[in-house]
Amino acid sequence: MKLLVIPVLYHEYLHYTGIKNESEVWLRENLFLRNLISEYSKKHENLLEYHLSVISEFEKISDFGTLFLLSFSPKSIEFYSNLNHIIQQLYGNTLAENEALKYAQEQILQNDLITELMNLKLIWHPEVRYPLLREPNSLIERHAIEKIVIEHKTEDNFMSRNDFYRILKESEISDWINSWNNYQTQVKDCINKTENYMFVYDQLKEYFINRI
Repeated sequence: MKLLVIPVLYHEYLHYTGIKNESEVWLRENLFLRNLISEYSKKHENLLEYHLSVISEFEKISDFGTLFLLSFSPKSIEFYSNLNHIIQQLYGNTLAENEALKYAQEQILQNDLITELMNLKLIWHPEVRYPLLREPNSLIERHAIEKIVIEHKTEDNFMSRNDFYRILKESEISDWINSWNNYQTQVKDCINKTENYMFVYDQLKEYFINRI
């Protein structure tokens, strides 16, 4: 489904433009997705059926984090707080450079231990083995990995409230939010009008219905 692919490409495009902060990229991607969902809804006559299909697609790939963030109003403090919380869970805390180097070296050691186990299982040609990153011949590769890890772990991936609300005020972002809010209003109207309300309620999940 395009809804699953296009936001991922947009995420990587944002990094390509020079945005390193993961919270900002996630925020922009989430708001982009909201607009995408609302725009695609215009092609469907049955709005509830479409809405349920959107939820189903994300459930199929176990992307409950996206569904969780979609359940909050884009301008709410809850959305901001939970966005930063998810970033902390995924990327960890920001480290000092010496701490990041230690972390990188630990990751390299773990990788070498796994490689050594793999080498023990190689029986088709005992003289052929996977190289270890801590060996002299792997110096260039080891330093490259350390550099990447240090850049990643020293990056401040969290977002201040000022930056959060500054982004929300951008013209294009504001249009996306308005589009999403209109879509949510239409969904609520459809839910209230359906005869089989409880079935729809169960399908949409309580947490999702209460906050949209």
